[in-house]
Amino acid sequence: MILWGLMDSPFVRRAALALHHYGLDYDRRALSVLCDFDALSAANPLGRAPALTLDDGRVLTDSHAILEWLDATQPGPTLTVTGAGLVDMLAIEATAIGLAEKAVGRSAELRRIQPDPQTLDRIDRQISQAMAWLESRAMGTWVCDGRLTRADLALACATTYIAEKHPALTPDSYSALAAHRAFCEARSPFCDAPFSRIEATGHI
Repeated sequence: MILWGLMDSPFVRRAALALHHYGLDYDRRALSVLCDFDALSAANPLGRAPALTLDDGRVLTDSHAILEWLDATQPGPTLTVTGAGLVDMLAIEATAIGLAEKAVGRSAELRRIQPDPQTLDRIDRQISQAMAWLESRAMGTWVCDGRLTRADLALACATTYIAEKHPALTPDSYSALAAHRAFCEARSPFCDAPFSRIEATGHI
């Protein structure tokens, strides 16, 4: 299999973490959505990352679709909670993904020649509100079901991205989020597919 995208992206990284969780080997095409649009478009018609080329040549685009396929087809402990805890997992995952989207959007706005102050203020408010909501649900261990789930992948990828790219937005008041991020980043699969500061240079 081939995973397309850079490991500074919280979405590419989330897919990579899931592949490592299931013990799957893959090659990676370290292409930027900014600099390698045409090459990425060969895998994803939207020119976006991640994309995952399967062994049979079919391609999945979007990290959510990749995780859905992995959970449905791979043996071993699933990343999805079942039963009563499913709603909590989905709520945390969705909010963390939205947080990552806003953080990446902030990076994009800051790349403009003249960033719009109103846009940045709105994004910062959304990030602050999402982090406060997640802070009330995070802890220094897995956030759902006492084990690694999709919620942990989304949350740690988002908070690590913000810590690396927008450190001013991670004040000490978010101690539970910091503890969760440290807990995750010290363990597999996170240490097997770390955030790449090298690939982050000049990109999202």
